[in-house]
Amino acid sequence: MRCNVGVGKEGLHLPRRPGPGGRLPSVSDGTNAASCGYLPQAGLVERIRFSRSGQDRLTTTRQFDLLNRLSQIAAVGPTGSTLSSFSYTYNEANQRVRMDVADGSVWSYQ
Repeated sequence: MRCNVGVGKEGLHLPRRPGPGGRLPSVSDGTNAASCGYLPQAGLVERIRFSRSGQDRLTTTRQFDLLNRLSQIAAVGPTGSTLSSFSYTYNEANQRVRMDVADGSVWSYQ
């Protein structure tokens, strides 16, 4: 998974050199910015932080299991409050079978 972020149509500031592994560490239009954090060794996007005028606006974080499957994703607002959160369960065939939502609801896939 690559970190694909869109900030604006024109005037994006990209880093002069890509980060480790040729990955894009950040993008900015001078006011809005997005930066990506990657898991070492796996190349998976662990965090995307969106900011405006230097102030964090939204951060998404992802957690993966030992098979590099998405196990949890959360969006946190600027005050640190969780805006949304999802946890995933897989069966032995690597199929997603359940999603638990932060509001207590559960989705079962059959």
